[in-house]
Amino acid sequence: MTSLKPVSLALFVLLLGQCQSNPKTPIKNILLITLDTTRADVLGIYGNKNIQTPNLDHLALNGNFFSQCFSHAPITLPSHTSILTGLNPLHHGVHNNINYALPDTTPTLATLLKEKGYRTGAFVSSFILDSRFGLSRGFDLYEDNIVHYKKQRDQKEILTRRAGDTIHHLEDWLSQSDAQQPFFAWLHLYDAHAPYEAPLPFRQAYASSPYFGEVAYVDYELGRLFEFLDAQGLDKETLIIVTADHGDSFEEHGEATHGFFCYSTTTHVPLILSKPLFGSPGKNFQHRVQSADIFPTVL
Repeated sequence: MTSLKPVSLALFVLLLGQCQSNPKTPIKNILLITLDTTRADVLGIYGNKNIQTPNLDHLALNGNFFSQCFSHAPITLPSHTSILTGLNPLHHGVHNNINYALPDTTPTLATLLKEKGYRTGAFVSSFILDSRFGLSRGFDLYEDNIVHYKKQRDQKEILTRRAGDTIHHLEDWLSQSDAQQPFFAWLHLYDAHAPYEAPLPFRQAYASSPYFGEVAYVDYELGRLFEFLDAQGLDKETLIIVTADHGDSFEEHGEATHGFFCYSTTTHVPLILSKPLFGSPGKNFQHRVQSADIFPTVL
């Protein structure tokens, strides 16, 4: 197999300058959506015939998507830190979900875009991304107040919340936005992480594959969000970037879930852009890119 060298998305823009299809409406706003524990090969647009993800598929077919995107770590906090700083864990210093926090001196997408006049908001779905770990810097609102969701999911002690709940907070924030001020919003959805207890009817539809049920549910909620953006007149001026922090092994390579090994099962993630920034709509790029490349591309 031919080896693919990593190519920065930011550099990729320059390389494709002559064939780039500029959106008819200039991009003013940026919505970054990170899906926890979502392998690239679980989505329909990436070739999976056993799941229905029509909303993410539609987003990719009207924009661009990358079939060879890899995260920098197989766990949540280090990977998200790479996405928001453009640095790998060796350089940003966050190596697990518990013992590290991003230094105050490290710039993030939020701090830099806020300096450029953007309204900034983050909406996370798990305690792993609590503000204490440093990713809240630069956000006008960092919505991580999920303690009261503690026993909502089948009465279990899980400090997470459903996609629909987190999206509701984002929509409230967007409804209060000044139409003249650009915004940068980060939405994190945790549902695809174990335990797999998708709401009905997704739990029934994917009874033999509960993980697929969670991903299908997330796609449904994202569809509702996309409809909201359209109704608010925000869709045309907003670039939506969808990616994941990592995947899951599901017993491959001797690993039950994720967090230890860096095989493609845990590092190969989707990367979807809602606008055809690179070539024609629906273009699938085979160039290998990394999660940290999102940072310079946005800036």
